[in-house]
Amino acid sequence: MTSISAKGIEKLVALWTKRLRVQDWDISVKIVPQSLLAENNTLGQCELSNTKREAFISILNPEFRLKDDGSTEDFETILVHELLHIVFPARQLGIKIDDKNPAFAEYERGIDATARALVGGYRK
Repeated sequence: MTSISAKGIEKLVALWTKRLRVQDWDISVKIVPQSLLAENNTLGQCELSNTKREAFISILNPEFRLKDDGSTEDFETILVHELLHIVFPARQLGIKIDDKNPAFAEYERGIDATARALVGGYRK
């Protein structure tokens, strides 16, 4: 199981907010248990206030992110995924935020693929 320190979170937030050009936003990131996330199958969530340029990101505690092979989802990829919601806000794109909405599911898949590509490319 991997964990990340508060300092590690700060460094990743500083790196990725600059790379995604959202460093002018007030962004807070917290590691939370499943009970504090809106959906049971989500690894993170981002609540936005576009008028205040604030984002509140919650990321599932690593001990609850176990995959079938015993590894955990990567914190950095989840963070970038949630930060991309600032860059591409669903509501402003006219996408209704609803798990039963096919357009929202496709939007989420696109955000996830982009996050994985960005983190993978940065690490190479």
